[in-house]
Amino acid sequence: MEALEALREGNEGVRAVGWVEYVEEFFDVINDRAPWHWQEWSCFTPDEVGAINTVQQLLRDACQRHRNSARMKSSSAPGGQPESSPPRPKRST
Repeated sequence: MEALEALREGNEGVRAVGWVEYVEEFFDVINDRAPWHWQEWSCFTPDEVGAINTVQQLLRDACQRHRNSARMKSSSAPGGQPESSPPRPKRST
């Protein structure tokens, strides 16, 4: 399966295609939200389905960490701590 070829080659394989391209290609095929049930395809043994499920979860976790990290960086002060909102001016009556 093409989506796993780069992974089979380890870090160098993923670097060769780029991590964004790799993740997108993987989830184009292996996607629980897709209308097909890839786990039932006859080309995968039960052991392979289990291994691919593990890879899928690892990629989801990595993507979530990346999103959280990007969110933290975009809303952080130079010291790395989230910025607090400036105090609102009090309304005069």
